[in-house]
Amino acid sequence: MRVLWMVKNNNFIKNISKCAKNEIYNIYHGTRSRLMFTNKRLNDWEQHCIKQIHLNSVFVIENYWSREKAFRVRGKLEVFHDRNEPFVLGNYLKDELVRIYHVERIVPELKEFRFDPFVLKIASAYNCQPSYSGALVYQHDTVHGKAKSHYHVDTFTRQFKSMMYLDDVNNGNGPFSYIPGSHRKRSLLIKKQIRGNDNNKNNVFDENEITSIKNEEEQVCVPAGSLLLFDTACIHRG
Repeated sequence: MRVLWMVKNNNFIKNISKCAKNEIYNIYHGTRSRLMFTNKRLNDWEQHCIKQIHLNSVFVIENYWSREKAFRVRGKLEVFHDRNEPFVLGNYLKDELVRIYHVERIVPELKEFRFDPFVLKIASAYNCQPSYSGALVYQHDTVHGKAKSHYHVDTFTRQFKSMMYLDDVNNGNGPFSYIPGSHRKRSLLIKKQIRGNDNNKNNVFDENEITSIKNEEEQVCVPAGSLLLFDTACIHRG
């Protein structure tokens, strides 16, 4: 009993320490964001994009690519689903998803997306500092996946991510779902960081932890070629 209490107590202390670091980081970047929001280097459309991510966590641009281009790229990547290659993670016959990291090495034309000037400009403006692509990752959700993943955040601090849809997405094939503005609900996120999670990763939420905002959930149902820009500190799934 005493040893178990000590382990839980140590985790609690670690959670508080991590939470404090995260919130200092958020205060710093939140202040920078407010001071730099009217960045003169951004045109009206770009400022609108940044504003929407700040307010709603997510911004979607449909037809950023043509559907034909999206389908063509998808076709080039689908051939790797059943290949036993070291850079292919997951088995499409049994796993929930297949992932390929640094996918531009396989399809060179994807370099233009990894280093897309518009996306990098929005990322830098949102992060309030020069920002670069960490990796370009392809993900295919298989038929073996669950209907919906758990509600979660990728991180408790500001993090920008962009996603290009290579398929049409509707209610029937597991759309990305999110709770608008949840990246700004600091009291909820602070409680979660401190509380942790006994049954899963600390960034995963039980539904009873978000009952007050769960009904605000929205789904992203868009055609292939759509671009999704979002802050991964928002509560999302799918």
